[in-house]
Amino acid sequence: MTNDWLKGAMDKRTEKRKSGKAESSIIVPINQACEASQMVLPNEQVIKILSNTKLIALQPCECRTNLNKCDASKDTCIILDSTAESQIKDGGARQISIDEAKRILKVTEDAGLVHMIINVKGWVPEAICSCCPCCCQELNALLKFGRLDAVLQSDYIVEKDECKCINCGKCIEKCHFKAHEKYDGKVIFAPQKCYGCGLCVTCCPKTALKLIKREAQAST
Repeated sequence: MTNDWLKGAMDKRTEKRKSGKAESSIIVPINQACEASQMVLPNEQVIKILSNTKLIALQPCECRTNLNKCDASKDTCIILDSTAESQIKDGGARQISIDEAKRILKVTEDAGLVHMIINVKGWVPEAICSCCPCCCQELNALLKFGRLDAVLQSDYIVEKDECKCINCGKCIEKCHFKAHEKYDGKVIFAPQKCYGCGLCVTCCPKTALKLIKREAQAST
């Protein structure tokens, strides 16, 4: 890594994981919900978390603010309860309603950002991030450097109905994990690469894709 901030951030996260103070991030699938450390989550899960939260605030994304490698919005980091209260007092965040939080999640979903939560061991989720692979430290570590410990898969996985697929390739454009690729004009889905973010599900024009629980997929 050539970026000192990113390297330092990843070194700190690695030390926390080694000491047991933190776990990996995890992918959050759109319109679902999961437990995690840095873990991918779907929208419905995220909204369930928000519904059980007393205070919601918005602050700039630290990764995109520091790296600034893309034009994705920086006002996307949703923080909760005590963390939100602390950041509001310090002037680093502003309080928002659950409706505004839902709007931000929809905008970030449409922009192809991955919803993730950082879940420190023994704590409830304190932040919901909307991550891009060019700036997010965990997605960078996973996608560019093969650090499989950096991000945990969501509890969900995509199931594909081959009969509905028209091989349009929209899922390929949305998937950061290369779970969809085109060979000889046909879109092939590789479930072992799927992190369950659900971005491909929401963009499919023929509803050929859906999210199911990983246990259900494993038992079929």
